[in-house]
Amino acid sequence: EDVKKQMEHYENEFLRNPKYFYVTMDIRDPPDKERLVKIYSTVIGLGGFKEVTANQAWDQVAQIVSEGSISNVFEIYKKYLFHYEKAFGPKTALKLSMEKDDVAIEDLDPSYLLPVKVFDVSKVSDITPEMIKEALTHDVCIFRNFEKATGFNKRMFTVESVYKNHSGEKIDVITQDPDVKTFHRINISREKWKLKKYIEYQRQQTNVDENGNIKFAVNIDMGHWKAEFDEIISKVPEELLCGSEKDVLQYVRQSVLGVNLPQMYIKVKGAWTGGHEENLRYRAANINHGPGASEWYCVGAK
Repeated sequence: EDVKKQMEHYENEFLRNPKYFYVTMDIRDPPDKERLVKIYSTVIGLGGFKEVTANQAWDQVAQIVSEGSISNVFEIYKKYLFHYEKAFGPKTALKLSMEKDDVAIEDLDPSYLLPVKVFDVSKVSDITPEMIKEALTHDVCIFRNFEKATGFNKRMFTVESVYKNHSGEKIDVITQDPDVKTFHRINISREKWKLKKYIEYQRQQTNVDENGNIKFAVNIDMGHWKAEFDEIISKVPEELLCGSEKDVLQYVRQSVLGVNLPQMYIKVKGAWTGGHEENLRYRAANINHGPGASEWYCVGAK
């Protein structure tokens, strides 16, 4: 009964709805609606298109729906179900309007999100020169379990440790709207705070002010934090390490903050960095110290 209702909803509210004709004109007679609904329900159950793609879980979807090819189910979803999810997904629908956001649901391209190469490592010997060489052929990749594999001392980079050892540092803090969805430049305020003050702000029960804005600690220079910098130098492979013998920037005559000297960002929920090219168009290595997850959106060089 639920499958039948979902099929009717897909047919009447999406395929035959004039609002979505722009994206449904070529799919108004899908081959097997019951099969599509099964795929859709499975993907939504796993968190939606974005989560399934980010977690490389399309093989799991293919197994659940008995679809032989991972690429088949991925392409089927992009063609027939992506825009349906963005319009009606119970948790992943996007409330977009041309008037407010300069983009509407029907303008979204289902090819915007592609699986990213993930290197699973369990010990330092897993990170071989061949793996690094392959990693550098990708626009973006992830080394999963890097900290455990290399023995990277994550405790040195916790908020508690930073508060204890560097609370007097003066840092830049910006005010931003956590709900902004576009790349439009907006007016933001920038302040100088002591690191201690920001961490105390982060620990508050709520981080949203009366105007709905939040604070984000940005571009915290840590090249002079000897213990933390030494830990980075000793654990990050030299092919990925700023200032190493494998880094062409070792030849520059002065340090470039955030390029060949590391920087840290401290966030609260909803903090974001707008779209940008990496500094000097060089590759960047990012380590998420937690405890929360962070999402990166990357545009391929091509």
